Amino acid sequence: MADEPGFTPDADVSNASAALDATQTRAAKKQLSRLERTIAACDKEEQKLHDQLAEHATDYEKCAELNSALIESKERKHAAELEWMELAEQLEGTG
Repeated sequence: MADEPGFTPDADVSNASAALDATQTRAAKKQLSRLERTIAACDKEEQKLHDQLAEHATDYEKCAELNSALIESKERKHAAELEWMELAEQLEGTG
């Protein structure tokens, strides 16, 4: 391999680095897609919970239960959004 014309060890190292970056970029894009699906699912869940809150407005216990579920959904969505933004910034840097 070292006897091949045009072979330079540095070229092989930079090619390996580029492949690693491409692999990392691909994984980050897949994670972005997963996070987008999570955010969309949370949006749907929140809408459903709002509808149920309106339906059970006179049932205090049911409203408290639904509100807890709504808070949990909003927290999951917020965490997914933060992770999405961090990944998007990393991908933007790799351009």
